[in-house]
Amino acid sequence: MSNIQDKATTAKAIKDFKNINKWFSDTCSAFKGTELVEALKVTLPWAENIVDAAGESFAVAKFVCKIFENYTKITDTFELAYLACVETYKGSLIEAIKIIGEPKDKNISKLQLQDINENEINPEDFEDFDFSSSINNTFISKYEKNCEKFLKACGYNEEQIFKILRKVRERYNINFNKLLAENPKNFQAVINHLELGKKDEEIKARKDLENYAYLNNYFFTSESVFFENNYSLSDIYEQVECGCLSWKEICNRQNRDDLGYNRPKKALDVFDEETGGRELINKIVSELIDGDYNEPIVIQGPAGSGKSSFTLWLNNKLMEEGLTPIRIQFKHIDFNGDFDLYSELHNAVKTATASLKSSIEPKKDDFSCLSSENVFLNGKIFEDTTTYYKNNKLCPYVLILDGWDELSLAQSQTFKDRIDKVLATVKKNLITSNDKSKVKIIVTGRPTEDVTKDSNFITPNTKILTIKPLNPESLNNLFDNIVKHSQYPDHAKMKEEIKSIIEAYTEYFNSRTEQELINQHYEAIGMPLLAALVLKLASNEDYQLKELFNNPTDLYRSLADLTVEYGGRDEKAFDKIKKNIYAASNQKMDLRSLFREIAIAISILGKESISSYELETRLLHPENNISTQVEDIIKKDSISRLYALFYFKAGHKSYGCEFIHKSFREYFFAEALIVKLIQAGSDLKINNNEETKIKHFKKLSCILAPRWLTPEINNHVKNLIEYHINISDEEKLEIWEITRDWLADYFVWWADKEHMTPQMYLNRRGEAQTEPPFVEELAQETRPYDYEKDKLPKITDYISLDSHLGDSVFQLNCYVHAFIAVKKLNLANIEQWSWENSNQCHKHQWNIEIEGQNFTVFGFIGSETFEKNENDYLLNYFARINSTPGRPQGMAPLSYFMPLINFSGVDLSHASLYNARLDYASLDYARLDYARLDYASLYNARLDYASLDYAHLYNASLDYAHLYNASLDYALNLTLKQIESAYIYGSTKLPIYIWEQMGADENERQEYFEKLIK
Repeated sequence: MSNIQDKATTAKAIKDFKNINKWFSDTCSAFKGTELVEALKVTLPWAENIVDAAGESFAVAKFVCKIFENYTKITDTFELAYLACVETYKGSLIEAIKIIGEPKDKNISKLQLQDINENEINPEDFEDFDFSSSINNTFISKYEKNCEKFLKACGYNEEQIFKILRKVRERYNINFNKLLAENPKNFQAVINHLELGKKDEEIKARKDLENYAYLNNYFFTSESVFFENNYSLSDIYEQVECGCLSWKEICNRQNRDDLGYNRPKKALDVFDEETGGRELINKIVSELIDGDYNEPIVIQGPAGSGKSSFTLWLNNKLMEEGLTPIRIQFKHIDFNGDFDLYSELHNAVKTATASLKSSIEPKKDDFSCLSSENVFLNGKIFEDTTTYYKNNKLCPYVLILDGWDELSLAQSQTFKDRIDKVLATVKKNLITSNDKSKVKIIVTGRPTEDVTKDSNFITPNTKILTIKPLNPESLNNLFDNIVKHSQYPDHAKMKEEIKSIIEAYTEYFNSRTEQELINQHYEAIGMPLLAALVLKLASNEDYQLKELFNNPTDLYRSLADLTVEYGGRDEKAFDKIKKNIYAASNQKMDLRSLFREIAIAISILGKESISSYELETRLLHPENNISTQVEDIIKKDSISRLYALFYFKAGHKSYGCEFIHKSFREYFFAEALIVKLIQAGSDLKINNNEETKIKHFKKLSCILAPRWLTPEINNHVKNLIEYHINISDEEKLEIWEITRDWLADYFVWWADKEHMTPQMYLNRRGEAQTEPPFVEELAQETRPYDYEKDKLPKITDYISLDSHLGDSVFQLNCYVHAFIAVKKLNLANIEQWSWENSNQCHKHQWNIEIEGQNFTVFGFIGSETFEKNENDYLLNYFARINSTPGRPQGMAPLSYFMPLINFSGVDLSHASLYNARLDYASLDYARLDYARLDYASLYNARLDYASLDYAHLYNASLDYAHLYNASLDYALNLTLKQIESAYIYGSTKLPIYIWEQMGADENERQEYFEKLIK
C-alpha cells in the first residue's frame, strides 16, 4: 500500500478519475485476498490521504479540494457537479465502511457485478440539481442501488448494508457542503447554479443545523456521565419500553359489565402495566418515522424515566440514518412577547448551542457557534425532501421538542394557554400547512392534561407513547454496562450485590398487577438514573445494598447522604449530617434543607407538583425565589447540580416544582419532620417555657394537620427516629428526651382542643377580647396561593385538620417514647418484665424502674372497675381521628406502633387494633371486648384481668403475654398454640372450643389447665 502515496498526485488523480461503477469494478479485482477498505483505497489514489480515524469530519472534503486545486479546465456546471458528487460519495463510502467494519463473509472467491452498469450516472442527471440538500437528488438513489449490489457481492448482509448506506448519507451531506465551502473558486459554476452566491444564508443554515446535531451527539457518545465517570451515556444506555395507544383509544375506552352493556367511561391509566402493552420505544418511533404516520409522536413519562436520554439516543440514530435531527429543549425557548415560531426556534438553537458548548470545556472549540441569522430560513428548510429507508419521502430535518413541562411562561399566562398555542402553531406550520414534505415531530414531557386534553395539537390518531419502568433484564444490562465501564475496585462484590437487587426487583416487577404490591420501594430503581446512583452506593464499602433495600428509609437516607451532601463523592457524610441536623433553626438554607421545605410545600397541598410561585410563597426563606436559591446552592458544583436536578425538577421560574418520584418527596418530608422535632428539643433546652412550646406546637401543626401521614411517610418517620436516637451520644439523647416530654404536652394541647378554641387576651385598655382559633390559620395553610382568579380555592375543613393532627401527634409520641426507652433499656437482658414499679409523672407519661434502669413511657390510664363511661376517653380520641374518612392505614388505631405503651384500665372495646404493635404494653384491666386484634403483636404484654370477650385474635402473637385472670372464654379465632405461648395464671377463662379441640373432659381440662399454670 505504500506505493499509493507515490502515485496519488493531483495530476494522477485527475487522469485516473473513475465513475462510481468503474471504481466498484476495479475494487472487485483488488479485493481478492485483502481488506475491502484497502482495496477501495488502491482504486482511489487520493483515498490514502483520508486519516485512519475515519471519524474525523470533513477529511474527505479536505483532500478532494486538494485534488482540484489546479484543475481549471472543466468549466461546465454539471460536469463540475458530477465530479464533486462522485468523489464525495467515494470518500464517504470509505469512511462508512471503516466505521461499520469489514464484511462478515471474507471468503468471496469471485465478485460478479455484471448488471451494475444499468444504473450509471452521467453529468446530464445534474440538470435538475437543487441544493435543497444534495443528498435528496435522484442520482443519489442510483448511487445507493449500485452500492447496495456492490456491498452484497462483497459479503455484507442486509443489516450491515443498511447501516453503511445510512452512514454514507450522513457523511456525504457534510462532506459535500464542506467541499463547496472550502473550494469556492474551482466550483464557482456549481455554486452559481445553486444560487449559493446569492443565498449564502442557506448553506450557513444547513451547516449550522448539522453542527448542532453533532454537538448534541457529542453529549451522547463522548461526554462523561455526571462529568466524573469514564463512560458516556452511549456506553451504558439501555432502551426503555413504552406502551403505545392513540388518543382515540385512550379517550374512547369503555367499561363493560358482565352483560355487555357500556358503563360510564373511567379514566384510563396509561401507566398501568396492562394498558398499551410493552415494546421498545426505539422500535415504535422508528416505525412511525419511516411509515405513513403524519401526526406528532408524543412521548410522556415521569421525570427521570429516560425521556431526554432517549432523545439524545434518537439524535444519534437519526444522524446515522442520514437525517438531521433538531433537538430543542423547551427550557431554551422563550415564547413571550410577539410569537414568531421560526425566530423563537432559532433563538432556542442559539441558546442551546452556547449552553452545550459552555459545559464541555475545554473541547468547546471543536464546535462552532451559529453563523446563520435564521437557521430555519423562515421555515424553508422544512420543505426539503429525502428518500428514507422504505423509499418514503419525508423531510430530512426531524424536530425533537424535549420537555414541554419546562416551557417558559409570561407571568400573565397559564401553562395550558401557552403550551396549547405553542404546539398548535408548530403543528400548523410544519404538518398541516406543509404539503411539500412530511415533517416528523417528536414531543416529550411529563404527563399533563394541559397537553393532551382539549388540545389543538392532539388528534384522535395521535400516538401517545408512555414510558414504563425498566424490566429486570434491562435493569440488569444497565448495571452490567456501568460496572464494565466504571472503575469500581471490587467487581465481584458489585456483581453479587447486583444479583441480589435484580432478584428482589424481579419479584416486585412480577407482582405489579396484583392488588397488593410487594417491595414497593423497588419501583423507583426502574428509572435508569436512580439505578446508576444505587450502584454508586454499592461501590462504597460503608453500604450493603441488600440491607439497604430491606429498609427503604436507609436506602433513601444513604442516597441523600451520598449525593446531596457531597455531590456524589465518597466522603463520609455522617458527621456533617449529624452536626447540621442539630444546628440552630435559623441556619442558612442548604440544598438538603431546601429539599425538605419543597417536600413540605408539595405535601401540604396533597399534590405531586406545584408551581414555582406557590413554592416561593411558602418557603421559610422568602427573600430569594426558588430559581435563585437552587442556582446559588449548586452553581459551584456541577455534580451536585446534576444530582439535585435528578431528585427534584426546579431551577427555572416556570417549570413547576416536582420530585422525580413520589418516594423522594415522601422521604424528604419525613426527614423534615425529624429536623423540626430536633429543633423543638434544641430550642426548649435553651428556653423551656410555655411560649417556646406553643411556638413549636404551631410550627409542626402546619405540617401535620393538612394531610394524613401515608404509610410510606410513617415508616420513614419511625425508622429515622430510631436511627437518630440510636446514634445519639449523651448530649443528643438529652435533646431527644426534651422532645419526648414536649410531645406529651403536644398531645394534651391537641386532646384539650386548644387549637380549636378561640383564645382570650387583654387589649391595651385591659379589656378581655378573643382572637380566632389557631385552626383557622391551619386552614389557610391548605389553600393554594396559585389559583385561577375567577375560582375560589378550596381549603381543608376544621374537622379534617383536627383528625390529621391527632393521628400524627399520637404516633410521634409512640415512636419517640418507645425508641428512647429501648436506647436506655436492654430488653433482651431483662429477666422479668414488670410494670409494678411505675409512677405517673405527667398526664400521659409514666416513669418505670426495672432492675435499676429508669425510663419513661407514653400512655393513658382508666378504671379497674369496668364501669361504663369511666374509662372510655381514649376511644373518644380515636373517634375524633376517625371522624374524617380516608385514613390510609384504616380506622385508628389500626396498624399503630405502640410498644411499651400504658393502656391500663382503658376502654378499647370495638377498637380496630389490626396489625398493631403492642409489645411490652400494659393492658391490665383493659377492656378489649369485640376489639379486632388480628395479626396484632402482644409479645410480653401485660393483660392481667383484661376482658377479651368476642375479641378477634386471628394470627395474633401472644408469645410470653401475661394473661393472669384474663377473660378469654368468648375470644374468637384463638388457638391452642397461642395459649401455650402465653403465661396463664389464676383463673384465666379460656374458650370452650379450645377444650373441644383437645377432646378433653372436665377432669382432663382441669389437669391440663393446672399444667399450663405451672
